[in-house]
Order: sequence, then structure tokens, then C-alpha cells
Amino acid sequence: MPKILVAAYGGGHARLLIPVIRDLEARGHEVTVLGLTLGKAVFNQANITAVGLYDILQYSPRWCELERLGKSVLKELDIHPQIGWNDSLAYIGSGLLDLIETQGEAEAMDQYVTLGRKAFDQSITANEILLTTECDVLVTTSAPRMERALVRASTTLNVRSVVVVDLFASIEKSWLTAPTFANCICVFHELVKQILVEGGRPARDIVVTGNPAFDAISAIPDKRFVRDKPHVLFLSVPDSLIGDKYESVNSDRVVHVLGEGVSKGHFTAEIRFHPNEREAIREQVRGKLLDRSMSHSLEDTLADADIVVTECSTAGIQAQLLGLPVVKLGWSSRSTLVPLEKLAPTWIAQSEEQLLVQIELASAAGRFPRIDGLGMATSRVVNQIERIARD
Repeated sequence: MPKILVAAYGGGHARLLIPVIRDLEARGHEVTVLGLTLGKAVFNQANITAVGLYDILQYSPRWCELERLGKSVLKELDIHPQIGWNDSLAYIGSGLLDLIETQGEAEAMDQYVTLGRKAFDQSITANEILLTTECDVLVTTSAPRMERALVRASTTLNVRSVVVVDLFASIEKSWLTAPTFANCICVFHELVKQILVEGGRPARDIVVTGNPAFDAISAIPDKRFVRDKPHVLFLSVPDSLIGDKYESVNSDRVVHVLGEGVSKGHFTAEIRFHPNEREAIREQVRGKLLDRSMSHSLEDTLADADIVVTECSTAGIQAQLLGLPVVKLGWSSRSTLVPLEKLAPTWIAQSEEQLLVQIELASAAGRFPRIDGLGMATSRVVNQIERIARD
């Protein structure tokens, strides 16, 4: 059996690969899981044994210099409690050492001061990781730093590689379209394949598998609700820095408009907060709409919804896969980050004043058929990994 290295950093990228790892292990494959930054904690919380960067690099002949560089810039206050000192040291130290070895010390430190971790191109470290783990196949995501470096190193070392793309590849397109970047690219939707093919990537390299992280929604019953009023679900997203200012649709204003619709008897409504939402925002809308963010899973919440309202939540994609009509808050520049309207029928409110009208139109349209093959993404991705391992 081939030795498989699965590597990902935290958040959605690690969660995307959790079902893939479980299926690989269930099929009897030898799998090493590398959790980068917060990825190790995400994997461990899912009861998946993962190593961190320190576990691999502490045996490197470069470790003493790597450690010295890491200590020169790291402060205790910089350490995330779920990452810890050792893995933070290994990540920062390896990034700086690689930069120095390719750019020279003065230029490397200037780039790090200016760009922080965005300056890193850990190609030398990536080479070392692949050689140390002695893997035959690399499985990773389309993230831009260590994961990207690992894929490039795999090409140099003739290690087969599979990249799983979680969403639209808007940022990653520039390297995913390179013909030698990975042996197979798994995407969640035909639209993403078309984008990459138009960018120059051969169609034979790209497989539409779906997103393994979305498989759980397949258990939601495909049913039509029989009730007097539709139930509207507002998927809130945190404020984020766009350019030089924080961009927000002002969740409290959206909640106010939805509250008007509830008071007029047009529909029932609830809000679901993103896990990273600031407490101040939660406090502003507390008691104004039903909020089951902490007590119910996303799957349970989507199961109760008839219409979904969002600005750019990726859970809006899951709603569309289920056949739910989505109303997009189009007055924010962030609404372009997730092109929901390219996936399925979408109603766009260009102002607060249009929101109730668009909800009414979406309600009149009702549900549409859910996507075919929902719930099969994990097995499809693993099938591609096994195919690449055999080639």
C-alpha cells in the first residue's frame, strides 16, 4: 500500500479533509496527517492523530539555525494556545530560514517585517517534509503557503499529489492552472472546473467530486414544508477588512428588516451567527430574532429553513445544494466573494429596502431540485487518491 501524507492548516481546510482521512484509513491505507498552524488542533478534536511541524523538523540538520531564527522574532504573546510554542517556532523559523537561503538575510528580514507570514515560500522545508515522511502520495488543499510549497516540492521529488479545492479557487487560480501543479485537482462544482480549464488547465487533470465537508447535509430530508409561513434563515458573517476599511452589511439592520417581516406576519425568521462573530454584534441583535447558533448544528438549522438570506456565507452554498432559494445581500462589496448566483437561482437585494421584496419573490419561487450526488464527495475524492497512487 502507498504511504499517504495528508497536510492542511486550520479551519475549513482541515475540516474538508477529515472525512477523507477517515475513509482512507477505513480502506486500510497508511496515512500520516500533518496539521499546520491550527490544523493539528482541528484534527485532534476530530479524534484524528496528527503530527505538527515541530514533530518533523526537530530532527532536521537545520534545526539549530531554524530554532535560533524563530526565537529571534517570536514572543510568548504571539503564540496561539491551540498551536503552542514548538509548532509556532517551527513554522516561523522554517519560513525565515527558507527566505534567508533564497533571498539573503537582509532582504529576507525586510520582507518579513513588511509582509509577515505572507513573505514565506517554504519550498526547502516542504522538500524536507516529503523526504522525512517518505510518502508516495501527497493530499492537501489549495492554500497558498506551505500547502502550495508541498505540491511544488512533490513535483520535484516525483511524489504523486492530489489537491482538494474547497470553493471557487478565485485566489488560487493563478497556481492551480499551472499544468505541473499536482496530478489531480478535485473541485466541488462544475463551475470551478470550467474556470480552471479556461485558465489553461487541461480538463483531464480536474475532477468534479463535490466538497467532502458538505457531505453531512445529505442526511437532511428532502421534504416540502406544509405551514402557513415560510421560515427565513439569516446566515450572518463577521465584519472583515476590505482594503483599508471594515466592510459589513450591519447585521443589526438586516435583523431589523427581518423583524418587520415577522411582525407583519410575512414569515418566521432566525439568525445563525458565524463562530467568529464578535460578541458585540451578537449582543446588538439578541432577543430580536430566534438564535439557535450555539444549540443546533448547521444541518439542523438548514433542515428547518425555507429561504436563506446571506451576504457571502459559504453555508449559503450548502443551502443551494439542498435546493433552498437564497437571497443575497448585494449592497456590500463582499457579496462578490461568493458568486452564489452562478450556482443556482439567487435573488439579490441591492438595498435594505429591497430585502423584503426579494424574500417574497424567493418564497413564491419555492425550492428547486437538490444537486445530484449529494453526500458522495468523500468517496469520490478517495477514489481519485487511489487512482493517482496506482498510476
